Amino acid sequence: MGKKVVVGMSGGVDSSVAAWLLKEQGYDVIGVTMQIWQDGDVAEQGGCCGLSAVEDARRVAETLEIPYYVMNLKQEFGGGGGVFFFVVIFLLGAKKKTGGVWGVGGGGGG
Repeated sequence: MGKKVVVGMSGGVDSSVAAWLLKEQGYDVIGVTMQIWQDGDVAEQGGCCGLSAVEDARRVAETLEIPYYVMNLKQEFGGGGGVFFFVVIFLLGAKKKTGGVWGVGGGGGG
């Protein structure tokens, strides 16, 4: 058994291949999908965040024979509002600029 690693799985190609590559390299891979803004109507439409994406990720995890969990974080992320926005811009390397506006890239004050 190798080191444990958690892979955020969207059901798409990138996260699926990442999970496969890590498993091939000997890691003990755990797949996780965070549901952060789905409403019943939106979730059934598919796309990147719908129930079909969760099912795609679940099928990939089953094929790879790795544990898979879905974490319902909709309440914590306010339906995709402020906290989610902050996390995305933080991950993109954004910095707070003059006037309290967040942006990615150079320029602006700090």
